[in-house]
Amino acid sequence: MGEWSFEPKEVDKIKKGVILRGDWGYDQTNNEFCKVIKNTGKTLVCQRLRKIKIRQTSPGYGSIVMPDKDSKEFKPFRIKIDKYDIDGQPNVSLHGKMPFSDNKGDGTKVYWGRYDGGELIDTER
Repeated sequence: MGEWSFEPKEVDKIKKGVILRGDWGYDQTNNEFCKVIKNTGKTLVCQRLRKIKIRQTSPGYGSIVMPDKDSKEFKPFRIKIDKYDIDGQPNVSLHGKMPFSDNKGDGTKVYWGRYDGGELIDTER
């Protein structure tokens, strides 16, 4: 499991208000944040959170970002919960199509996981 992934037994306990992070991009990292509105057991209904730019890392490279935990200007979207086994070991994946990328909802697949707070780097190319 990745450092910010969930264990299968934890997914059922993801409650309203939990903040998730997702990242995507080819040759760059774009971070996204969302707040869980509802856990149906098969999907998470989430509200996208606006990113707050803390500071520029270096000219033309990227920014340090954090979620604006109170933003509500985006439509809710769904993240699919996939539970599966690999060699008898339970695993889980939280993923969905990107409905809000800079490419106007191009359907980029995003994997979501735990956000424990702190700053993340968004890179630009």
